[in-house]
Amino acid sequence: LGKVEGATVVEAINALRACTGHDRLVMGWTCQPSDEWPDFAQAAGEVLAIFDVELHTMLCNIMVNGPSAAAAMASGQPLARPRKTVWDFAAASDTVQVSGGEIGPLVLPLVQRLFGGVLASFEATCYVWDLLFLHGFDILPHLCAAYLVSLKSTLITALSSASSATSLERTLNLTVATVPLSAFQRTVDTHIMPRIRARREAERAKQQRPGSRRGRGDAGDISRYLELAGAGTYAERALKVKVRQTRLRTHDAQAQTE
Repeated sequence: LGKVEGATVVEAINALRACTGHDRLVMGWTCQPSDEWPDFAQAAGEVLAIFDVELHTMLCNIMVNGPSAAAAMASGQPLARPRKTVWDFAAASDTVQVSGGEIGPLVLPLVQRLFGGVLASFEATCYVWDLLFLHGFDILPHLCAAYLVSLKSTLITALSSASSATSLERTLNLTVATVPLSAFQRTVDTHIMPRIRARREAERAKQQRPGSRRGRGDAGDISRYLELAGAGTYAERALKVKVRQTRLRTHDAQAQTE
């Protein structure tokens, strides 16, 4: 890349991180989890349970089982070697597994990469980025859950609740770049888009009420996630912070007026 093209790419990456909330969850170019990560990981787990409780239960049980050195064989045959290592539970154990719950290590690589190189094509990655730009940070845990749901048939076939985390890690790495745009889009259309449409209808109805006002500083900016995710823990905490900040600003303004 030339200097102009390279600078444009860097600006685009920075914009993508800022607009999607990526810089809130992982720190700098090291992409280590931030203080907000545990709540986000819990929210992603709650959303996955809403999308597919069977898959959520199996994955949680596997992560609780922990690693196993005996997972190098499956059905008496050597396991295929992954083309690319994206999931590495051992490397993430100190920062994620302790504080991010069972689902944390599963969704961390997706957030760190913003799905880059994980789906089957660049067009599929751009589809995810378009959704993030259109709907913002609210939709990120849903996209992580949707990716795991897209892998359900593979995961259910290769694993069980008695499998080890080592087997799960290897299976996930074998699925890298195998989910096509069409399959991921079907999952999004099934599980996410109905919630987005319902949220838009609720917002439109609220705006049409007499005397309805929504400024940039009100709690509605965060409450969208509540409507989309079903009042997850992460959203509840974020909403409380937003409401507290709004009340403080109102109190300060009144004090200055007096």
